[in-house]
Amino acid sequence: DSASNSCVLNNNMDHYVEIILATKENTRDVGWMISDDCNAIEEQISIPFYETVTEGSNFKYADWKDQPVVRQAKIKWRPDNTISWMERHLEMTQGFIVVGKAPCLLILGEPTHDREDLNEDERRLPDISKIRGYIVPAGYGIIIKKGTWHDFPVSVGPEATV
Repeated sequence: DSASNSCVLNNNMDHYVEIILATKENTRDVGWMISDDCNAIEEQISIPFYETVTEGSNFKYADWKDQPVVRQAKIKWRPDNTISWMERHLEMTQGFIVVGKAPCLLILGEPTHDREDLNEDERRLPDISKIRGYIVPAGYGIIIKKGTWHDFPVSVGPEATV
């Protein structure tokens, strides 16, 4: 039901979202960081004939329904500084990789669909207390978990590509 997988947020000016630099540790509840950290590759696959390559296995929890979709988008800063719309995907993960020189801002909310402390109606909406703004540096990315609430990324600086 797509109606339960997106929502229009009331523009409550009394609530502000904390903005933090995304790290492997602080994004654990919403997804998995992709970085150039050599320790990020937990399980290595050897590739014959290529001693110069260290390849990691597939991300264990990253998956999709039907077939994967890979796109790129040019993003800019949104000067209104509001979050008007959030969505989630219950049947697939979604990844954003920041290409270029400008970082981007992702507004992410922890999944609510499987929380036992919420009633059925509350599980259909983001928990405002669990929404954060994550600055993802250029050259990094994040794969968000199934059910993670998110807005579309915005550039923090000049136009960027994700």
